[in-house]
Amino acid sequence: MIKNHKLSKSISEMNFGEFRRQIEYKAKLYNRTVLYVDRWFPSSKRCSCCGKKNEKLTLNDRIFICPHCGKIIDRDLNAAINILLEGIRIILGKWFPEVKFVDYPTMDEKIRLLSDVLKSSDKVKQKELEEIVDLLSIFI
Repeated sequence: MIKNHKLSKSISEMNFGEFRRQIEYKAKLYNRTVLYVDRWFPSSKRCSCCGKKNEKLTLNDRIFICPHCGKIIDRDLNAAINILLEGIRIILGKWFPEVKFVDYPTMDEKIRLLSDVLKSSDKVKQKELEEIVDLLSIFI
């Protein structure tokens, strides 16, 4: 941002470290959470409606026009919505870690597997397994 000669003076005078420290201090004081979005997150180039990225957007474009869905919105408002949505995604990712689906055997497969084990010669084991199969058959 300092390379932009129109913004360089005001950006160099701004102490971002102090600003961040103050935000964290106030959040702790009021029992709030501060989330950080990745600095390379394309907040102003991504459509807040469909999520497609507009690579052709330049700093001179003040209105975001999505080439995919046709949404027209102010560029800064679009970026703010995208940052909000990314923050929500980060929070939900902490609360709901990715779910992995596992192939569980059906009840019939479980009973069939238990029946195969029932054929063993151990009588005590066989009686216990027969009781389990009887209990499982109640739920079918």
